Amino acid sequence: MPPQPDREVPLPQSWRGAPADAATAADPTRWWHALGDPGLDALVDAALAQNLGLAEAQHRLRAARAQTDVTRLRFVPQLNARTMSAPNVESTASYFQVGFDASWELGLFGRRDAEKQVAAADLALADADVAAARVSVVAETVRTYLELRAAQARGVLQTRELAAAEAALKRAQRLQALGLGGSTDVDKAQSALQTEQARAAGLAALPALQAQTLAQLLGRTQIEAAWLAPAALPAVPAAAKAPAPAELLRTRPEIRRAEWAVERAAGELGIARAELWPQLNIGGSLTYASKLDGDELLPPTSILSVGPMISIPLLDWGMRRAAAVAHGELLAAAVMRYRAAVVDGAAEVQNSLGTLDAARARHAALAARVAGAPQRLARVQRLQALGLADAGELAEAQRAETALESERLDAQAAALQALVAVYKALGGAPPPLDTAP
Repeated sequence: MPPQPDREVPLPQSWRGAPADAATAADPTRWWHALGDPGLDALVDAALAQNLGLAEAQHRLRAARAQTDVTRLRFVPQLNARTMSAPNVESTASYFQVGFDASWELGLFGRRDAEKQVAAADLALADADVAAARVSVVAETVRTYLELRAAQARGVLQTRELAAAEAALKRAQRLQALGLGGSTDVDKAQSALQTEQARAAGLAALPALQAQTLAQLLGRTQIEAAWLAPAALPAVPAAAKAPAPAELLRTRPEIRRAEWAVERAAGELGIARAELWPQLNIGGSLTYASKLDGDELLPPTSILSVGPMISIPLLDWGMRRAAAVAHGELLAAAVMRYRAAVVDGAAEVQNSLGTLDAARARHAALAARVAGAPQRLARVQRLQALGLADAGELAEAQRAETALESERLDAQAAALQALVAVYKALGGAPPPLDTAP
């Protein structure tokens, strides 16, 4: 067997910008439970049980497990029985024989070990594909659910915006009728109302589209009415301590897949090197034959043979050696792919953590501003009661409050989506139902 190549990639001791002072550690296996939404928990469980892509990957894993048995049993003694009857209507004699054939491929010069390594790598690759499918199913289900709830919340705010725009148009029309305003103000209010109406129509269509995506993730063609029932967007959970960078090698399916691709390439190189050497089988046969001459059955005879069967490569014009060189290069390429998978995974985690940190800070700042909005609106209302502010100023204050709440909602949705991206980059999902040995 070829020696294992060096594929180590140094990882940092900790993630830059990660919340090191967090009270709790992140749990990548059930990370969506931190959102505290039972409806989401049930939806993820249903997606894991019903997603068609995940089911396909699980069947391929079971096929790979069965294939390992096929490879293992290639190198144990085989026994076959055979019969042959060759009557000929134009002749006066026919023959009948029965026999047993035995063979045993020894798998010398590393052939057996290399083929077992390839089969084990195929099994682990299929297992990594199942893990990758589970990560994707969980992340896409959570992301789509959050988009659905955010769209519903935006629809509620848009209703307020639409009502404010209608009130502004009526106010402009009254002022024009009283001679206190012009047609320009009415035109502006009319244009603003049409803009809000168009935006409301677009937002109204989003929940159904996202519900259809949820149905697709669950392997269905029809949506459930319960998904469209209004529900609050989950709150941004408290920051949790991210797993150590070294854990990425174990949890991220892309890295695990690249690692086993190296193992498979090494096994294929071992097979190519074994092809340079003789192939030795031990075989034997026992044949029992009788001749039927007319209506007379002649005495039977039996033949026993046993011995080695050797195939020696003599002259192939360098074909086998070129194949070994090619597989050596493919092994080197697989090592480079593994290193790139580690580097790409670390970069994705680092970038997603930075995005989440910025999204959390923005959401916190906007939430603080929203908390003070009712007091600002109450001051304008008191000024109006004292005759120091008119209805237009009050309406402007109400629109500003709604716009601020809409901005805070967008920040909340962005922070939640950033959280999904972090756990997807970390390979956060339940362990596969079928794990490779």
